[in-house]
Amino acid sequence: MRRRRIAGLAVPLSILLGSVLVWRSSTSAYSATTSTPNNTWTAVSVTLTNSQVATAPFTVPVAVPDATASSITLAGFAPSSTRTGGQACIMVDYQTAAPAHIRMRIDDNADALSAALEMVIDEGTGATNAACAGFTANGTFVYGTGTASTAKVSGLPITWGTSAPGEWTTATAAQLWYRVTWLLPSNALAATSGTSADFRFVWEAQPY
Repeated sequence: MRRRRIAGLAVPLSILLGSVLVWRSSTSAYSATTSTPNNTWTAVSVTLTNSQVATAPFTVPVAVPDATASSITLAGFAPSSTRTGGQACIMVDYQTAAPAHIRMRIDDNADALSAALEMVIDEGTGATNAACAGFTANGTFVYGTGTASTAKVSGLPITWGTSAPGEWTTATAAQLWYRVTWLLPSNALAATSGTSADFRFVWEAQPY
């Protein structure tokens, strides 16, 4: 009985082996292929810098409340002294050949004087130095408004997610000027005497 089963299997097996031999013998000895060059992907290297990397835009060791102004109006802005208010322009240089969203924020808005210190930040072009010579506003505000603004430093964004206002979108490498205006208002509370505000301006670029 066992010999009959083996004999029965021998016939299909011989058919299978014959089929393999026929398939192999039908493959031509002549052939050709074609291919593309190597496909490559290189992640972008993002470069962002600013004109005040080495020097803080503001260092005011003896700040005092302004004699009369309690808010910031950019047109004709004239604080009673350099100890009560001022302006500085900072050029941000995006050096990457890829479209990007660029946002501005500060790194700390919780210092005691931040609740009294007023600040307006707007964007523009044409400035030639940190004193804002030649600056022409483009109407975009990162923070505050151009007239009678009482926006405090304590309200400035400190994260990417909260810094959408004034977002700068560029298609390629470009530069943009930011004008920062500050004022210690005439109505600053007596409790702010002896306090301070200490923070950095930060820009972040996210290519897309």
